[in-house]
Amino acid sequence: MQTQGGLLERIFHLREQNTTVRTEVMAGITTFVTMAYILLWALSPMW
Repeated sequence: MQTQGGLLERIFHLREQNTTVRTEVMAGITTFVTMAYILLWALSPMW
């Protein structure tokens, strides 16, 4: 059985893109937190 990193590597060809699963997860978390900040706090005075 392959590990989760191996499966993601096979699907997304992470090594060819010079990235890792950890880097991609951190980028996703950063994007989520940024969008949550924009939608919940920056726009709240407009409501």
